[in-house]
Parts: sequence; structure tokens; C-alpha cells
Amino acid sequence: MTFFPFVDSNRRPQAEIRKITEELTQKFHAIDPELTLIHNDNFIDYGPEVFPQLSSIYWDPRVAKHPMEHFVYSEYLLRYRGYPLYWFTPYDEQIYEYYRKPSGASDSSRQAVKVIDQAILKVIHEYQVLNLFYWNDLFPEKQLEQERLKPYNRPSQFIGPGELVSSPISFTDPKHRPLVAVEKNTEYLETQLNKLDLRLSLIHDDSYIDFGPKIGRFLAEYSYDPEEDEPNDPICDLSDSEYQIYYGDTLLYSFTPYSFGTGYQGNILNGGIPSFVHLGLSNELDATVIKHVHKYQLNNLYYWRDYYTTGEFQKEIKKNKKMWCLE
Repeated sequence: MTFFPFVDSNRRPQAEIRKITEELTQKFHAIDPELTLIHNDNFIDYGPEVFPQLSSIYWDPRVAKHPMEHFVYSEYLLRYRGYPLYWFTPYDEQIYEYYRKPSGASDSSRQAVKVIDQAILKVIHEYQVLNLFYWNDLFPEKQLEQERLKPYNRPSQFIGPGELVSSPISFTDPKHRPLVAVEKNTEYLETQLNKLDLRLSLIHDDSYIDFGPKIGRFLAEYSYDPEEDEPNDPICDLSDSEYQIYYGDTLLYSFTPYSFGTGYQGNILNGGIPSFVHLGLSNELDATVIKHVHKYQLNNLYYWRDYYTTGEFQKEIKKNKKMWCLE
């Protein structure tokens, strides 16, 4: 899947874009000197009829050379006090995730953003209306006027300080992953392991529940502890691994989409050694097995893509690919 039929029409002269960027920088600086603007020179404006449709498509990391892998989802990044605040294009804006959620505590940054948010949006929306100039031949005059009003009708995504209402985690299976996808993942892992060594085997725990990245990572870090948690804590009934990899009868690894554990021979805190070392397996075999595990973990995120914006999802996948050396 490599065909990408859209090309840059070059309607926007680069000299004008640089001038607009300078003007935007000055306007943001006038609102607050701690606002800084970064322009992505790789951004391509495909126009109001095409870009919004393209930017709604998620990159599918399971597909080799997927066309959205290198798609540039935003033209500008606005930072406040060094941290991301807004990403925006000629057609929309996305506030940083931190400001899209309520906060129990009123930190100084959130209070400051609350004061300047409307002024920031006014500058962004003016730029979006200005950008329509390069595409005004696409619209009848009456429709063009309507298009110019659209940015100003978008409400702020900012959520200010508010009381955080804690709610218990629901341990009902959200069934976000299609069963057929789980079966294909298992088949893929089994096939790759068999290619490496026929003595490698895979066991899938059908009782494992994928609650998604947020809860899954929380449970991976704070699994049931019989010494600290109550016996009737619902976490104790949850499987803490989805897969286990054995070499013969020896456990090498156990893992979920959000965690990875190594099998040990002996007490891990008292001289125990990893199973692959105990068995005398090569570092190359060990590294290759782990690479396949990370690829499964990466691909699993696709089933939870709607928990991210398209741009955020691309960044998350790229971050994990780099961390796990899957480039």
C-alpha cells in the first residue's frame, strides 16, 4: 500500500508562508512572551476539500509502507513555557492532551492558559481564514463566506481546573480488539517463533482482557500484590499476561500489549539468572524474539487508535518504533 495520489499544488508561495509565520510569531509573543511557534517546513496544504479528509486517516503500522506513515498532520506547533500547547493547520487546531482533561489542582500554567486561550484561538482562526485566500476559486462567493466563518464557530477545547471525580475501573471486557485480530496475532507470533527454533512454543491466555493503553499500563505497573491488596480486590482475578514463550519446558518470557517479563531460573533477587542465559541461548536469538514481541505490542495499539488524534497516534507509534529499534 504505497499509492498516494495527492501532490502539492504549490498554491502557497514559500516566501509568503515565511512572512505569515513571522507575523504569527509576533502576535503570539504579544499575547505572552513565553509562547513560541514552530513551523513544520514539510507540511503540505492539499486544500480545504482534500486535507481535512486525509488528516482524518490513521496510519496503520501493520501495513508496510502505509502512505500515512510520513503524512504531516500539522503545520504549526505552539509551545507555552517550553511545552506543547497547540498543533494547528489551516483547517483545525488541537490543544495538548493535558489541557483537554480536567485538573484537580490549579497549577500556574493551566491558570495562565485559561487567561490567554481565547486570544490564542483568535490568532489561529485569523490565520485559517487568511489561508482560504489561496483556495478561494474553489468556492462560490456565498459558500466562501460560510467557509470563512467556520473557524470562528469552533469552541475552545481547553478544560480548566475542576474537581476530579474518581471512579472505579470497570473490569468488564471492552472487546475493543476483534477476536479474529487476536487469532491472527497469535498465528503471526507462532510462525515467527517456529522459523527461529522449533523448540520455541507460544501459549495464549484466552482469559486475558485488553483494557487499552491507559488502564493496561496502569495494571502492568500496579499488578495484584497479595501482601498489600485485599483478597477480594477484583485485580486478583485478572490475568497478568496474555502470552508466554517457552523453550522446551522452560519459560523464557511472558508479556501483554503493555508489559514484558523475563523468565528466571532461581530467585531473581538472590543470584537468579534469565532463562535464556541458563539455557545457553544466543543473544541474537534472544534479541530477535524480543523484537517480534515489540512488533506485536506496536501493532496492538492500532486497535486503540481512536483514543488518540491521528497526529498523536502517529507520534506514539514513531516513539515506540524508535524505543524498540523497529525502524
